[in-house]
Amino acid sequence: MEKRLPLIFVFLLAATFLFADPEDITFIRIRLWAPYDEVPSLNDSSTENQNYNSNEPLKHASDLLKETGAFVINAMVYGWNFSITPKDNARGVQEYVEITPQKETDTDTFDIKWSNTVFEQDRITCWLEFERTPVMMHSKSWWNTVSCPRIHGTGESVYTGKFDSLKAAFFDAAKNAVLEYIKKTEKNKPKEITGSLLLKTDTPGLRIDSGKYIADLDFFLHVDKIVRNSHMCLQILHSFCRPLFQSVSGRLSMTGFKKLFFVLICVFLCFSLYAQTVEDALREEPDYQKTEIIEEKGKLYTLTIEYFPALDEARFVYRKNAHLFDQGEAMTVIRERAAKFVAERSYYSYSYSRRDVTKYDNDNDLVVYTSFITLKK
Repeated sequence: MEKRLPLIFVFLLAATFLFADPEDITFIRIRLWAPYDEVPSLNDSSTENQNYNSNEPLKHASDLLKETGAFVINAMVYGWNFSITPKDNARGVQEYVEITPQKETDTDTFDIKWSNTVFEQDRITCWLEFERTPVMMHSKSWWNTVSCPRIHGTGESVYTGKFDSLKAAFFDAAKNAVLEYIKKTEKNKPKEITGSLLLKTDTPGLRIDSGKYIADLDFFLHVDKIVRNSHMCLQILHSFCRPLFQSVSGRLSMTGFKKLFFVLICVFLCFSLYAQTVEDALREEPDYQKTEIIEEKGKLYTLTIEYFPALDEARFVYRKNAHLFDQGEAMTVIRERAAKFVAERSYYSYSYSRRDVTKYDNDNDLVVYTSFITLKK
């Protein structure tokens, strides 16, 4: 038995590493690339082009890799703040987007390592490696909570081979991710959204297509404030009915009774929409932190359901003794209970929002298996 202990320890250590959530790992390793050459602008005498030496393509690629590496690591460690005003044709509002990194630290400040550099025909590719500090991991644990949903966005910008072009594609992906999420959660288009984003610990999806940078990115989202348009319906109705009434009154010879009848209809519609708008405005803001905990015991296992009603999300946490744990059994138990939970709470179906996580509690001889569920109405 004593001879087997080292082998058991090695097996548990390897299993913990293999099944650990990437967002809980301190070590970051991502693949980046940079082109050798910039794309010449229409004005070759511009200040930017004067600083570029076409005889030093390796220097250009190296400098771009350093800028990109610092930018991505800052986004994964510290995140970005944003303020977005969606475009609204009905109110004549143009889109406004402001995204600012919380910190802008260069690669010399971070303990970054570069490895596996490959010189391809038109670019340099390499791996960036970085180790998070305990302080960074403490901050990251807050982003891992269910109250910070995972969102995805795709952005683009004109490809120039410069850092500003790449940065614009990343910010465009962030904007689209936020707007897509708000579109699903808000009944009406809001006036303004403010909050923060954290780039997930994955290699950023970046490619060139039809002369454009295309960025496919995943984020954690925290919404600080949503400013809603409380009188949006009245504004739309006013802008629609006023010219219509003036046109009808001016072109048709209407009797006094007909005009009165038409005015009464417009007033009735106005009050109906106003009442609905006031009801929406006075509706209590959902408590996104509210959690309902359900504890259940099965045969030799326990199941905890952490339900977040405002987010339509739940976590199913399965616990069992390590020497009795079977992943297939855990998946079956959670799948069957999730199906019952959907029916009990009047949902239509469910899906898995992220990969299941297996953690080993060696002190208590337990295995904790967690599934993350998104509930659909």
